[in-house]
Parts: sequence; structure tokens; C-alpha cells
Amino acid sequence: MIDKQKLYNTIDENAPEIIALSDAIWEYAELSMEEYKSAAYYCELLEKEGFHVTYFKDGRYPDVDFSLADYQKETDLVIYFANMKVGSNQTTIRITWDDFLGESSPKYVRDFPSLFLSFSNPYHLVDVPMIRTYINAYYCNADTVRAVVEKLMGRSEFKGISPVDPFAGLWDTRL
Repeated sequence: MIDKQKLYNTIDENAPEIIALSDAIWEYAELSMEEYKSAAYYCELLEKEGFHVTYFKDGRYPDVDFSLADYQKETDLVIYFANMKVGSNQTTIRITWDDFLGESSPKYVRDFPSLFLSFSNPYHLVDVPMIRTYINAYYCNADTVRAVVEKLMGRSEFKGISPVDPFAGLWDTRL
């Protein structure tokens, strides 16, 4: 049972920080796989948890700069992070991968354990049906990003029912 009064007190005690962080992260909603600010915050939280995080956009790509076998030796998990905010006049936003060959696209999902984190848009699965583990966070602010990290660390369970069909009625998103 949740102690609502304790929760309210905690929120009140931390209100300025919560509001400032929420406002800052909400302003991070970035388009076309350019989630530099929100992804940097997410990486910062993972590093505080003791993970060594490398950012795929740093320009090092398997089979281009080094062998896939070498990359497999140093990589335990590949996390794709998308924070592409939709609006009332732009309800569909499709993922556009970085470069001509799509090096940042999830083309290594059979070679590495992979996770796709979707913030601010529940329909990203349409663009990444090959992903086997997909998490919808629906909203991107500091609290949501922290909550996802808490869940990934096993300190909080995933629960809830999607209010939309993240599979978008497509058969290949269910494989």
C-alpha cells in the first residue's frame, strides 16, 4: 500500500528540483534521432549506476572502424533511445537513421542483446519491428528517465497497460 501522505510530502519537499528537471528534459524533445541532450542525461544516470556507456554516434561503427567480433567482446547490451515528441498537428514522426548506410540503425539486433527505449511517442515500434525488447515510456522528463533506469536496475517493476496499440496493427512488430 502506498503511503500517499508520505508521497505528497516528498513531492512538496522536492518540488523546485522536480519542476526544474521536468521542464529542462521536456524541452529536450528532439527530432530525427538527434536526442543528444536527453540521451546524455540517460547515459549519465547509467554511468552513476556503474555502467560503462559508449555513444554510438561517437563515430565508431562495427564492420567499418573495427570488426564485429571486437565490438561483441566489449559490448554487453545495445540500447536504442528515441525521444521524438509528437504534437496535435504532427501525429506521425518516423525514425530517420543517421547516415546513408544506416550505421546507427538496429541492424545488429541478432548479434547483441538489444533494447529500444521509446520516450514521447508510443509508436516507434513500427520503425524497429526487429527489436525484441521494447519499452514505451510515453513521456520524456527527468522523472520518467529516472523511473526507467530504476526499472532496468530491478528496483521497480514494469507495470501498466498500453493505452494505444504499440504494434500499430502490424504483424511484423509482434515477431
